[in-house]
Amino acid sequence: MARGILILAVVTLFVLSVESDDLDFLEEDVCTASSFTLRPKKWPNWYVVMGSDAKGQLHGSHSFTHLGDHNKFHFERINANEPYFYITSKRWKEWYVYMTDTPEGLIQSTKTWPGMEGQWKIQKVSEEEYALFPKKWPDRHMCMKNDYIGTMYGCKDAVGPEGRFFIVKN
Repeated sequence: MARGILILAVVTLFVLSVESDDLDFLEEDVCTASSFTLRPKKWPNWYVVMGSDAKGQLHGSHSFTHLGDHNKFHFERINANEPYFYITSKRWKEWYVYMTDTPEGLIQSTKTWPGMEGQWKIQKVSEEEYALFPKKWPDRHMCMKNDYIGTMYGCKDAVGPEGRFFIVKN
C-alpha cells in the first residue's frame, strides 16, 4: 500500500513539473496564433533572426525596422505533457530551428522535421528571461556570440547573459 502511494506521489510530481514549465506566455492558443521575438540579455537591442542563406543560419541584428518577419518566431508545443517546442520563423513557416552536430553547435534551420536537435526546452531562468536547450544535447543551450553578426551557437557553460533571452509576443 505504501509503495503504491509512493509511486502515485512520484508520478503526480512528475506530471506537475512537466505541466508547470514556466511558459505562462505560451498558452496553447496564444502560442500557435502569435509570433515572438528573441533578444539576448547581454545585447537587448539585438534580435535573433533567421537568415535567408541556404542553411537558414540564425544570427543577430540590431536593425529592427528592416527585418520584416525574419526576427519573428512561432513556438509549437510538441506534446502536451512535455515542455518541448518546435521553433519556426514567421517568414519561413516550414523551416525549423535546430542545433547542428558541429563543434560550435551552430543554430540553423531545416525544411525537414528535425529530430531531438530541433526540439527545444524553454526554461525560465529569471522573471523575464528564458534559456533554450535542445532535447538532444541538454548540456548545451542557445547563445549569441560576440562577433560582427551575432552568430547563434550552442554554449556549454552555465547560462550567462548571452544565453538568456527575452521572449516577447508581437
